[in-house]
Amino acid sequence: MLASPACDTQEALPECGEPKPGVGQDGWNAMREVTAAAVQAVTVSDWPAIVTGIVIGVVGLAGIVAVYWQGKRAAKAASESLRKSIDVENERARLAEKRRIYAACQAAFTAMRIESITHRVAYQPPPSQDQRDAAELALNQARRAMLNATSELLLIAPADVRKLAADLSDSYLSYITATVRGASLDEPTEPAGHMQDQLYDAMRADLGEPGGPAAPAGS
Repeated sequence: MLASPACDTQEALPECGEPKPGVGQDGWNAMREVTAAAVQAVTVSDWPAIVTGIVIGVVGLAGIVAVYWQGKRAAKAASESLRKSIDVENERARLAEKRRIYAACQAAFTAMRIESITHRVAYQPPPSQDQRDAAELALNQARRAMLNATSELLLIAPADVRKLAADLSDSYLSYITATVRGASLDEPTEPAGHMQDQLYDAMRADLGEPGGPAAPAGS
C-alpha cells in the first residue's frame, strides 16, 4: 500500500499550516494580508454596530422578561379579585337563604301561636265536636309547618338561635298538651310569645341587622 500524504496525519499539521519555502510563497503572503485587513476592518469599523446589536438584543430580552412578570402579576391579581368576588357572592347567597329560612320559621311560629290558642278555645265548655275537629285539623297543619321550619333552621343557625327555636317549639307543644288535659283560657300564653320576640332579635343579630335585644323572659 502507498503511504498516506504527510498532511493526512496529525504530526504533519504544523507543516501543512505554512507553505514550503519557495512554493506559492507570494500567494500565501497575499492571503495573510487580506485576512489581516478583514479582521482590522471588522474590529475597527463594525465593532460599534456589533455592540449595538448585542445591547439591543439584551434590552429586548429584558423587555420580554418584564412583560412576562407583569403578565404573571396581573393574572395573579385577577385571580385573587375573582376569588374575592366569588366569596362575596357566596356570602350574599348564604345570607339570603338564611333570611328566607328565618322568615319562614317566624311565620310558622306565629301561625302555631294562633292555632294553639284557637285549639284551646275549641276545648272550652260546652264541648263542640265539630269545632274541636276543625281546630285539631288546623293545629296539625300548623304544627307540621312549625316542625319542618325548625328542622331547616337547625341546619344553618348558630347555637343561640337553635336553642331559642327549640325552646319555643317545646313551649307550644306543652301548651297543646295542657289544652287537651283541660287547661283553661286563664293559663298565660305570654311567655311563649315573648320567647318568639327573643328569637326574632337573635335572628336579626345573626343576619347583621340593627336592633336591640328583647328583654329576658319574666322581667
